[in-house]
Amino acid sequence: MTTEATISSTWRNRQLMMTVFLIGFGLWFLYDGVIGYPSKNEQFAKYEEMSSEGREAEWEAYSRKRGWPAKPPKYRYEPSQIWTQYILSAISIALGASAFTWLLICGSRKVRMDDDAIYGDTGKRVHFDAIQGVNKKKWDSKGIAYALYEEDGKMRRLTIDDYKYAGAEEILREVESRLGISTAESESMEGSEEKRS
Repeated sequence: MTTEATISSTWRNRQLMMTVFLIGFGLWFLYDGVIGYPSKNEQFAKYEEMSSEGREAEWEAYSRKRGWPAKPPKYRYEPSQIWTQYILSAISIALGASAFTWLLICGSRKVRMDDDAIYGDTGKRVHFDAIQGVNKKKWDSKGIAYALYEEDGKMRRLTIDDYKYAGAEEILREVESRLGISTAESESMEGSEEKRS
């Protein structure tokens, strides 16, 4: 019997939302740096010029012709503030691209099991006979459990993530069934893992 848990639509949609959100903010910062702040500076400079000539009353009509706000800017943006927008833009777009890249990398991954073993999303194979317990402390809040097994004299864990991989719960239930242990016994294995790692 082979069971596979593939990327869930919930996790995929979250990554897409993060991508759109971060890149959107990045473009917003870029707009301010390239267009928004320089435009405000142009408005400020013109208003200062009109004020120095005592022509403040002409501002509303002048700004209307230029498509500017009726209320003049109160200050000038410094070059450092404009550069900050470029930096924030680069960071946001890079993070958005990273989120999308991670989605592409994980898109074909899966957690699976056959009659003899379970396989993590990186391909790590753990034979059922090697599994000594299950830690479910994060199961209720995050949908994450760990199959605890010993390898090279150390207690290790294989992640079973039902939030990221739809159908992972079925794999967890099979592990628990084969172990024949209670939830309390599963959670007690975490203390053993921490002491030995």
